[in-house]
Amino acid sequence: MSSKVYTLNRASLARRFCAWLLDIILMVTLAVGIMFLTSLIVGYDKNMKKLNDYYRTHEVYVTDEKGNETFCELNPNDDKDPCNVAWKHFGNDQKAVNQYQKVNQLSIIILSIGLFCSIMILDFGMPLIFKNGRTIGKRVMGVSLISINEVKVTNRQIF
Repeated sequence: MSSKVYTLNRASLARRFCAWLLDIILMVTLAVGIMFLTSLIVGYDKNMKKLNDYYRTHEVYVTDEKGNETFCELNPNDDKDPCNVAWKHFGNDQKAVNQYQKVNQLSIIILSIGLFCSIMILDFGMPLIFKNGRTIGKRVMGVSLISINEVKVTNRQIF
């Protein structure tokens, strides 16, 4: 019975970089998809529409010569400037401020959930499923992790 001798070669820097880049591209794509689904679930568009209605009510939007709406700019030297008055009224409207805070909180929640889930799935879930510590990028590029003593990395070591 003959025993096979395996030699382990370290993957080139280019191969490891390509695997990492592919993993990042997949992670961002998955994160955007998860963020989109999360925004649908929490009703982000409905809340943003309410906030825009408050902006229009308090006249903090100005329309330029092309018909584009933008926020009016505060003028710190003039208390009677229409933009300063509009933003002051907006700040005094508790419902408008609450809606503004709600939209900001939803934005942070959506971003956090998208990034967290994509990292957990691609950086922790996939290596446990594929074995040998391989992410999708490593699998495509033919790169895998090895331990110091063994060729195959255990799930415990991957975790």
